[in-house]
Formats: sequence, C-alpha cells, structure tokens
Amino acid sequence: MGDTISRKRVEDLELLVEQLSMQVRALQELCVRKKLFTREEFKTLVHEIDSVDGSMDGRTTRVGRPQKRGD
Repeated sequence: MGDTISRKRVEDLELLVEQLSMQVRALQELCVRKKLFTREEFKTLVHEIDSVDGSMDGRTTRVGRPQKRGD
C-alpha cells in the first residue's frame, strides 16, 4: 500500500512540474511578445539566479527542509 501511495505522490509531483513548466514558458513568451525582455535576457537572468548558490547546476538550493502545511 505504501508503494502505491508513493507512486501516486510521484505522479502528482510530475504533473505539477509539467504544469509549472508550461506556465513559466507561457509567461516567458508573453513577456517576450510584449517586449518586456528578450529570450537572451531571460536566459542570462536564469543563469545569474542559478549561480547565486555557487553551483551552476540548474537547481535552486533550499536551506533546511520546507515546512509542512499547518506548521
């Protein structure tokens, strides 16, 4: 039963990541179309933010564990 719950949780997280990815792409495209910034400026800023933690790995580094709801 625990394996089924874990699998469902992974599927839920994968769906969330896909949805967030699509939303970010849509926001980026909207901003480019409205000439708020270019794709190159966006890419440069993403790299700048990625390097803040000292590691250019395409990930953000969290400090500590995220709190559970209700904490």
